[in-house]
Amino acid sequence: MQPEPVPTAYVGLGGRGMRYLRASHLVGGFTPVALVDTDAERFGEAREFTDLPELACHASLAAALQAHEIAAVFVCAPASAHAAIILEAVRAGAHVFTETPFTTKYADAAEAVKIAAAKGLAIVVAQQYRLAAVERTIAKLLAQGALGGVGFGYLRHDLPAPEPAAEDGTSRLWRADVHTIDSLIAMMPGSPTRVFGRLFSPGFSDAAAPSSLQATLEFDDGSVVQYLSSFESHQPDYRFQIDCEAATLVHRAAHPGRGGDAAELIQIAPDGSQQPVTLDTSYDDAWLEETLAIFFRDSFRLGKEPASSGRNNLATMAVLQALLCSSETGEAIDVADVAP
Repeated sequence: MQPEPVPTAYVGLGGRGMRYLRASHLVGGFTPVALVDTDAERFGEAREFTDLPELACHASLAAALQAHEIAAVFVCAPASAHAAIILEAVRAGAHVFTETPFTTKYADAAEAVKIAAAKGLAIVVAQQYRLAAVERTIAKLLAQGALGGVGFGYLRHDLPAPEPAAEDGTSRLWRADVHTIDSLIAMMPGSPTRVFGRLFSPGFSDAAAPSSLQATLEFDDGSVVQYLSSFESHQPDYRFQIDCEAATLVHRAAHPGRGGDAAELIQIAPDGSQQPVTLDTSYDDAWLEETLAIFFRDSFRLGKEPASSGRNNLATMAVLQALLCSSETGEAIDVADVAP
């Protein structure tokens, strides 16, 4: 006998909000009871899809919690609002699924995880890139030691055009690098220990906020990865190369984390010979909100903690916080100093 669907609130109905509303309906386990958005014009489509009355629409999660019994919350609000909404939800005893970033401060994310653990609640973060077939395959090969010790590498993510600065002033770290760096952490067998980073804009840029990030990430197994990402590039491209003792892996795509994007993974031997690597296709990685909704549902229904749980995502949060601190101080930062 299947458990009863849990009463669910959806906070933020623009952007990906409606996609998660549809996905959670498709996978089952959720019953929409409340819709939350500060823009009343966004309620129309959500009400039509859910057949909820006007009384289910609220301008804040606080109002929704007061009016309804809510056991789960999907958070798709602007990044700067995540911390307050997530903390409010877990304090009220609700499981949380949140779009990236988890929060924009490590301390807020850690506090939410602490409260959730004490109450037996699940938090799941929508880190999609790490779920893709290429990323999963690299992670397995490196973890198994199939290519010998991991040495050094680089990751470059070029975006096709400048992205406007977020209206809420959120750094690009929390809007873009949060995805790519999370996937890097997921692929590497070691844990990040120290970072050095610089947020900047090229001389030709007219961006209102730093549009690019250059960084060095060091791991506890001695491996080092150079990272460069920018909104200012003219051609979209993603390149990740990692040199190991016995071979080099090269992953190139137009965009990371997308299985249907002509992504390729090549293994290069010391003699220069190349061969394609068979990818892990154990499940569909095609940017499915449904997959993430299943992870969320199973995390509190079956106690299956996904790799992108709030607890696991603290490692990514700590690295990004350390990079922000490094850019501000001009010094390398030990990740443990940010996340003791």
